[in-house]
Amino acid sequence: MKLKLYFKTWHFERYFRLAIAILAGIFAISTKEYSVLIITAWLGALALFNISCCGTSVCNTTAKKPDKKDENQPIQINYDEIK
Repeated sequence: MKLKLYFKTWHFERYFRLAIAILAGIFAISTKEYSVLIITAWLGALALFNISCCGTSVCNTTAKKPDKKDENQPIQINYDEIK
């Protein structure tokens, strides 16, 4: 039951990253490239645990809401005379 809830929050990009990691892992095992297998295992773990810059919402920023005071005040424009 918990596994079903775990996969419910996944999106296409996460499935795609996991599929690429699995395919690269199969390629690494069939060609006996163990250095590629280590990198593939790392990328697969990133997909499984949803660890990346934007995946864990680390890079998100909140937009600053303008103050209501500023919306109602007229804009002051100063002009300088050029001679």
